[in-house]
Order: sequence, then structure tokens, then C-alpha cells
Amino acid sequence: MSLTTTTVRAAVLGLLFVVVPPGVRAQTSPCGSDTISIDIPEYPNSEGVVLIPPSQQNSYRKQIVQSDDATLRLTITEDPDNPSDPELRPDSTTLEVQYNALSVPRGYDLILKKGVDRDGTSATDDDDRNALQYKLECVDPTIANTVYYHVLKIQILDGNDNAPQFQGEPYQITVTELTPVGITVYSSISTTDLDNGNNKLVKYNINTASTSHFTNNSVFMLPSEDSAFVVLRQPLDYEAMVNQAGSGLLAVYRMNITATDQAQEFTPLSNWAYLNITITDGDDLGPKFIYDTCPSTPFKSCVRPKYSASITSGDTLGSLPVLPIPRLTDPTQTVPIRVRDGDSLNAVIQCSIAYTVPAGYENRFTVTTSSSAGGEYQCNVRVSTAINRADVPSLDVVIQARELTPNSYSEEAVITLDITPRNQNARSLSTNSGAFQGYILENSAVGTLVSNDTGLRGPLRLLVSDLDVSANDPPGNYEITLSPVIGFQVDAFGYIQFVQGILDYETRQQYTFEAVVRELDTNERRSSTASLTINVLDDNDNAPSVTTGLLQTSVPEGDYSGGVGQFLVRVSADDADSGVYGQLDYTILTVFPTASTNIFSIDNNGGVILQGVVVAGDSFTLQTQVSDRGTPNQRTNVAVIVDVTPVGNQPPQFTANNYTIYVSEAVPVQSSLWNIPASDPEGDALTYSIDNAVPQANAFDTLSDSLGNQILRNIITLNREQVDTHTLILSVADNGGNRTSATVTVIVLDVNDNSPRFNPTEYMFDIDENQNSGTSVGQVSATDADRQNTPFSSISYSIQPVSNDFQVDMSNGQITSRRPFDYEMQKNFTFTVLATDGGGNIGVAWVIVRVRDLQDTVPYVSVGVIFSCNGGVLFFVRE
Repeated sequence: MSLTTTTVRAAVLGLLFVVVPPGVRAQTSPCGSDTISIDIPEYPNSEGVVLIPPSQQNSYRKQIVQSDDATLRLTITEDPDNPSDPELRPDSTTLEVQYNALSVPRGYDLILKKGVDRDGTSATDDDDRNALQYKLECVDPTIANTVYYHVLKIQILDGNDNAPQFQGEPYQITVTELTPVGITVYSSISTTDLDNGNNKLVKYNINTASTSHFTNNSVFMLPSEDSAFVVLRQPLDYEAMVNQAGSGLLAVYRMNITATDQAQEFTPLSNWAYLNITITDGDDLGPKFIYDTCPSTPFKSCVRPKYSASITSGDTLGSLPVLPIPRLTDPTQTVPIRVRDGDSLNAVIQCSIAYTVPAGYENRFTVTTSSSAGGEYQCNVRVSTAINRADVPSLDVVIQARELTPNSYSEEAVITLDITPRNQNARSLSTNSGAFQGYILENSAVGTLVSNDTGLRGPLRLLVSDLDVSANDPPGNYEITLSPVIGFQVDAFGYIQFVQGILDYETRQQYTFEAVVRELDTNERRSSTASLTINVLDDNDNAPSVTTGLLQTSVPEGDYSGGVGQFLVRVSADDADSGVYGQLDYTILTVFPTASTNIFSIDNNGGVILQGVVVAGDSFTLQTQVSDRGTPNQRTNVAVIVDVTPVGNQPPQFTANNYTIYVSEAVPVQSSLWNIPASDPEGDALTYSIDNAVPQANAFDTLSDSLGNQILRNIITLNREQVDTHTLILSVADNGGNRTSATVTVIVLDVNDNSPRFNPTEYMFDIDENQNSGTSVGQVSATDADRQNTPFSSISYSIQPVSNDFQVDMSNGQITSRRPFDYEMQKNFTFTVLATDGGGNIGVAWVIVRVRDLQDTVPYVSVGVIFSCNGGVLFFVRE
């Protein structure tokens, strides 16, 4: 057998055919046309020629001859005109022909046993293996000495086993932010694909890489998916990128370029590569003013920069200090006017005066520009020519900062300049009344304003004027204070207000102050003073005062109707008020008995005059009144008792017929309780006695002390709880046997000398088990012998020690439970209840609470044989 031939075995018949030398070829071959072509797919990712596993060979099987004759002999040999690759010579390791009686139609199949990689290693087609060509010898055993020769072409089909490959990586470019939209920024992206046909065609896509700081997919685009030309779709903003990324080094768009083949019969394959587009700054922003509080937007770091400053009228200040608007944390802190290029290009900047509002003051200022570190510049504004406030009180100075670049961008800032008055004069004070005299009524409430006249018709107001301030100027800031600081202060409107204390005309009629007005908004802080007097006006706030509300006198019997009458007694009165409020009038309101009204009168000085006949034993009671002349007036009444005595030796007299004295029950025995007020008209010595004592005799006696006063004393221990009131008939007699008596009522005052007492001192209560918290258990009660309705007899109840089981109402002694009880757990409780009076004295009671058993458990049976009777058994049941 030749090395260039292969023996083909017919699989169905199992016959061996041998190749015979070439002979005369018949006109019609049983194997069909002269050229036989079939398509077989490439073996994927083989990178050359490899053996195909038998399990996969059916995928590389194609019918080459259609025939129902299974006796044909087919031999594949080299094609001398197109020799094969040595790895693919037509031997049994490469090719096999089998008769397939099961196929429809039946015929001879070629099996490719070696996998072929169609694709070469270069991007060109030069090294591609697109087809294999052999010679097919066909022999029909029924035709002697005849061989048919055919050309066998095996077309290797592409299997799209190669993804596109990017060439010339890495891809990167730097573009300025000023690049116009629509410009192709990058066109150097290319790919190769070793496959064939549509499998080789590539389409491109672009999107932002996940590792990029910027995720906007609409900044760049590919105009056509057939080429990777990257075009700018949206304007670039270097400053926005720096703000977002935090650094100019990160102003980079990282794009994903995806290349995908256009396979139709196979799954398309893709590959991707990064394109880094670095954005650089361009001259697209003008200068920007710099200070911390300048308003900003997402698009501009300092919007409408504004400053304020002030100069004194007529001054050439030189360098102008300015305050930023809004102010810094320290509102008095000035700042330099700083400016820099809004781009990162650090363009040179020149400052100038653009204009003023109102116009015409531009030549009053000069501006110089100085540079500092970091690309910043300062606009140094100076006032070169004085400005008079009379010409303009304020103006806006517009500063222009311009870049010295071809674009010549500029920005403006406004300095609002106030021309302040020259402070040559201190503020001065005057009043709305023309005088520094104020008036206020005594007893006025806090908050009352001082009036400017005695009629209290309007408030007094301190007015401030300043020769430096014109009528159209704001008033400026100042304060008005009063010295000394006593009871009054000046409010923000100049009104004087009473703020503290009590105004009493009778104590103080006048307050004198030094009113001080002081500037608060000038460097000089000038001040001036004025003397201010506030007069307190009297009010009828005092009634006439008398030494006593009861006057008692006596007059011998007789006829006093002639002449000016008999002076009896003077009603002495005074009034702390002044003027008409302190002028007093005296009148007699009533006389008892009323029939004697006409015999008594009272003069302008309060003297009571008798003009009539009186008889011994008569007694008259006069109700007099003292009134001032206020409207309405104030009045005080004084009672006058006039007793008519006989001519001769008169009996002793008490100052009253009835006396009540109060004595503590705690006073020691023989304590001096009361000086007995008795006297004799003739000055005779007097004898004292207690004629009657109810309800207890021998409880008191009288005694003369070391000063000669007759005193009442106790000769027993007083006990209010036994006797709380003693009534004594006290008599006094002179040497002539004249005798007078008075009733003395001694009221014994209580002290806390009794403790609360329980009755009984032991209590026993019952409560059912399982009752809710708050169930009433019982009530204890204690009494106190001290005087009722006083703290000494008030009682509060408590449980000692504090119990978690019971509580007692402190006011009424009602005891209630604090939880349910279980008879089976505890059958009784014992505790102490205390009764405490207002003075701290304590009474004690003991309380026993028994828990009553209820049927709340299921009985259980203990069986015990007690005895047996006739076979019976007795049980006992125990719960």
C-alpha cells in the first residue's frame, strides 16, 4: 500500500477493497460529480491540528457520496496539484470513509478525525486554513479495470472562537476643558479578530468605567459603532471635576471601550479596554474674590462679593479697612480684599476702581494690587481725597479685578462705605417739659412712668440731641443711665420708669439723680450729664392715728351749762399725710343715752366739752370721729366714756367692768399673771379680794409686788384639759368702805402636753384570703386631749415598720391590704400603728389581722385504715 493512499473499509459489508492502478475512466462515476465539496466546522481553540476524541467525531462527519450501493470502494489520496499539510495527510489517523445505511439518503460519510483550527496567528488571511483538498478514487467492483477520480474539497467553517483583540494599548489622552463639543478627541483605538466573515466584523461601544470618579455616560460618545472614534458630546468643566474628585490629578474620565464581533450563528464574543481621558484646566473663569463667609452656589464659589467700611467725614484715612458681608464670627474683624484666578492657571490680576454709586467719586480713591503666595492678589483701597458727609452720607465703591490674559475676564466686588459724622460734640439731654423735674404718686406700682407735671397728665421723657448728627441721620447708639441706681431707670425710649421698691411720701419725698447719656458707637464714647429730680407726691394713704380707741374720764356731779362749759378729755390724733390729707376734723357721731346728745360738743382740737347738768351715777358713752380732708377722706373712731361721780369720797374704780386674760397651762405655780388696773379717786389705799371663783375656788389670789403693783397670780397648776376657763369676781375697797367689783375671765391656753391615745390599744381584724389589693381590713382611732382643731390635737396615722402587706390612711386610720393573701401561706399578721399629733407626741396600738380560709384548693385524700368492721374500711380525708 502506498503512503499516499488509504484503504477504505465499507462499514456495512465489512469487505476490504484494495486500490488498483489507474485505468481507463468510465464516463459516469458512481460517486457523482468530478468535484465533491463538503463543509466541516473548525475545531475550536485547537491552535493547530489535534486529534478529535471519538465521542466528538460525529460533529465532524459529512456525506460525500450518495449511493444505495454499499460495494463501492472509495480511496482518498493526496492531490498532486494541492498537496496537504504533513499533519493532515490522508491516512487513517486523519480521515475515514464509512458507508451509512441509516442516513437518508444512504451513502458514504467522510469522518474528519483530526481537528483543524481554521484561524491563523496573524490578522491577515495569509495563514488561515480555509479548506483541505484531496483526490478521491472511486471503484465499482462490477466494472473491471475502472477507477474514477474526483477532487475532494473540505471547506473548514469558522467557529467564532476568537474574541476581538485591542491593538496599541494603553489608550490615553489629555484634552483641555475648552475642547468644543463635537470634536473627535481620540481615534487611535483598533482591534483585530482572527475569525472570518461576520465573526471578524467588530462593533464598538463606550461607557464610563466603574473605577472612574465620574459616572456620567453622556460626556463622550462614538458617532458610529463601526469605528472607535471618541467624540466629545457635552462641555467639559475642569473646576467641577476638581470639586467632585478633590484634586486636579483626579480630573480623569476612565472610559470602557467594548469591542464585540458580529457572529450570527455563534455567540458573539467581546473584549474591552480602558481609555483614560485627562482633563486639563482652561481659561474659562474670571477672577474670584475670597473670604470665608461669601455666599456660594454649586456653580460659583463666591457670588456677589460685598464689603462694608466707614470713614469719618472730612478724613483721608489712607488704607481702607473693610468688613466682609456677611460678617465673620467676630463681627469686628476686618479682612484684606483677596482675589485669585478662578481657574488653576494663576493668571496675573490687576485691581481698579470701576465706578461709584452715586457716580463722581471714583477719583477720591486709589487702588494698588499686590501679589501673595499661592497665586493670590490683594486689592489695596485707599481714600486719597476727603469725602464730606454733607455731600453724601454713604456710597458704593465698585472694585474690579481683571485678568491680564487674552480673554481679559473680570469680576466686581462692592464696598458699601458709610461716611460717619465727625464726633466733636457729646450728646446732650433735655426733657419734653423743659425741666428736669418729674413727679410720681406714692405707692405707685412697679412699671409706672414718671410724669412731667404734678397733675400726672403725661410721662416725662428725656430727649437726646447731638450737634454732630443731622436731621436725616440715624440717631446712633447711646444709653441713658441714672446715678445712683435707686428704684428708677430709663427705658429705650427715654421714659423714666419706677422699677423697684416702695414709694412712701412719709418716708421720702424726693429723689435726685445724675442722668448720664453716653455714646456707644463711637471711639470717643463721649458723655454728658444733667441733674434730675423726681418728686414723690403725697397720697391720702394714712388714716388719722390715735393713741387709744377708748378714753374714760369722770366728772363730779353738777351744773355745767353756763359759760364755756366743762372740759372733759381731749381726743388726741395725728395724720402722717401732708396738706389737706393731714388736716383733721373732729365730730361727735353718737351719744348714749341719746337724750343727752345736746350737752356734749367737741372743738377743733378734739377737746370734749360738757355743757349741761349731770347727776352722780350717770354714765355717758360718746362715739367720736377724726377725719382728714382727702377725697375720699380717711376716718378713725374713738369712744369716750364719761362717768359722773358724787361729790365727796368716791369709790375705787376699775378701768373696765370686764377683763379677759390668757394664760398658758404650762406657767409655774405662783406666776404673776396680770397687773390689776384699779385706782381710787382720792388716792386712798385699796384692799383687793377675790369674792367668787367659778368653777374652781382657791386657784388664784392677789399679791402686791415689789413695785407696789397689785397682781393676780395662780396658786395651783393650771390644766386646760380639766378647766379651760376660770371666772373671777375681783373686788377692791378703799378705807371708807367704798367697794367696786369687776369680772375677770381667765382663759387657759393649751400646750402639747397630751399624747394621742388609742381606745382600745389592741385591734383584731379579719380578711378573706385572695382579696384584691386595696381591700378594707378595719379602722383604728385615736384621740388627743389637747385643744381640738389645733395642731396639738391633729392626728396622723402610720404603720411601723413600713409594711408591704398593709397600708393605713394617715388621716382617718382606715387600714387596707396592699396585696392578696394566701391562708395556706400565712394565717395572720401583726404590726404596729402609730398616731402622731402636730407636736410630735406619739400613741401606739397593736393590730392583728387574721386571714380567713376559703375553699380555694382541691382536697387530697390520705388513706389510713383506722379499723375494720365487717370487712369495711374507714377513711380520713386530709386537705
